[in-house]
Amino acid sequence: MTAPQAVSSVALVKIKVENPAEPVSLPPAEFYDSITSSKVADSPSCCFILYCMNKVQLEVEVENGNDNPFELFKDCYKRIKRMRRGQQLQRYFSVSSLRSPLAQDLGDPWDGTTVLKSESDGQVPAASEMSIYPQILRFHRFNSPIDTEKHLKAYLIRFQLVLEKFSSGNLCQLYVNWLKLIESYVELVFRDLIVKWCQYLHSIRAAGQRRSMKASLETLLPKICNRFWRLYFAFHHCIRKSIGSLTTLLSRRAATLNPKSHQKTGSKTTFGLWLDSINGILIFGNGIVSPAADADSQGAHVAPVCGICLDTVAPDTTTKRLILFLNFAIVECFINEID
Repeated sequence: MTAPQAVSSVALVKIKVENPAEPVSLPPAEFYDSITSSKVADSPSCCFILYCMNKVQLEVEVENGNDNPFELFKDCYKRIKRMRRGQQLQRYFSVSSLRSPLAQDLGDPWDGTTVLKSESDGQVPAASEMSIYPQILRFHRFNSPIDTEKHLKAYLIRFQLVLEKFSSGNLCQLYVNWLKLIESYVELVFRDLIVKWCQYLHSIRAAGQRRSMKASLETLLPKICNRFWRLYFAFHHCIRKSIGSLTTLLSRRAATLNPKSHQKTGSKTTFGLWLDSINGILIFGNGIVSPAADADSQGAHVAPVCGICLDTVAPDTTTKRLILFLNFAIVECFINEID
């Protein structure tokens, strides 16, 4: 880990709150000052993930009058048409500033796990809340054959029940059952996004969009799920894979996704989970490449964005962090791979 250093000239994203005097910048400026790695601070998406995983109250639903669920599809369409786009994860999730104390125990940030300075000086960023689901996933007005809202609620319950069942003794089984749930959850979310994406293209009368919904699903769903597991996301267990092997994998994938010739289009992020079933620890990490880095694995960097001691953090909090992290990875893959 590099020595703590102040980071300046970081782009802040303006997010309005109800009846504010001025827009609130999230993450707040003092949060950027707490980041010990300049490489992480140079990645807006990684900073946003780091902030949300450690400093935000996570909810299933958040009321936000500024939601624009189609922002994701607009940016996807701009990428396909090779138009300039402002891809940042912040644009696709609802984050609001809280005017009251946190109702949720966020747990310890587990000092030494992430690239954040210790909070011993008492300077804590203003509290925020967000939905663990992207805006487009919470949009249910399309005529969809999938009852996504019902399934999302069911998965939230299943992830937590599995954690509660195995966290006290058999964490090896926690890995096996979570992996199966993650695989089916990822497919469900991609299926919902592809259905809505096709309906969006038809609604704007996009040129060349002649495939039926069924044909689009048969073509796009296997392709994007394969790309997700091959390049964007990994879930490893300490019995078979070390934390070092996951770090190497995320670095290599980040370098593959970010060739130097494409870095001007925005850095792509890789996602990894590592479960230490011996000590009861779950670590979340991101692979990133600095805009100035060479196109090789040495230029890539892995940021540990969150660490959870499973026996000290409430199961519902851990579950929400897990699903939010999965949704970050899904959105990152979708916007870069859909066609």
